[in-house]
Amino acid sequence: MASSNYKMVSGKFEGVFDGAGYSIKGMEGYNERGIFEKNSGTIKNLVVEDVSFSNKSSYNTGVIAGVNYGTIENCVVKSDVTVTAETGGARYAVGGIAGLLSNGKIINCSNFGTITGIGNYCRRGRI
Repeated sequence: MASSNYKMVSGKFEGVFDGAGYSIKGMEGYNERGIFEKNSGTIKNLVVEDVSFSNKSSYNTGVIAGVNYGTIENCVVKSDVTVTAETGGARYAVGGIAGLLSNGKIINCSNFGTITGIGNYCRRGRI
């Protein structure tokens, strides 16, 4: 999949997404939170490469999920993510797999991209 007209899966995803080892490539997202806005289901066996997410709207942002309440397993990210959060009362998170982990699980996943958080209200994750 290669597209700059990408739209994230908005709202809460509660199903099972099995990428079966296939790759999502070449997407660009501006002010998106990730491929999935919020994951409460299971996302597995997915490779994401050469995508770019840049967010200046102070949201939790990750390449696969902005917020993970569910399970992300056996996934690989080879892409960069940048969040600028210079205003707001809350701190916003940025990560390679998920921006924020909220009682969810990340199992056997790797991130090879650069994670950039800019501003006083941004915190960076490591995966």
